[in-house]
Amino acid sequence: MRSMDGMLIGQTLSTESYSNMLDKISEDTVMRGVTFDAGNSRYNAIGAQAKQKLTDESNWTILDGGADLN
Repeated sequence: MRSMDGMLIGQTLSTESYSNMLDKISEDTVMRGVTFDAGNSRYNAIGAQAKQKLTDESNWTILDGGADLN
């Protein structure tokens, strides 16, 4: 699957849940060039590292609500 665009459209996961999901995905072997739309979900520092890994190493495009680093 190359596109998970709209998968979570209109949804907002908690910052912790979304960050943990990104972290788990980034630990797996994933397909390159995937577009993932996480709706309005926001990520913490752990999620930021995982998101960066997915975008840098696997060329993912991740759409979400941005960082929540407070």
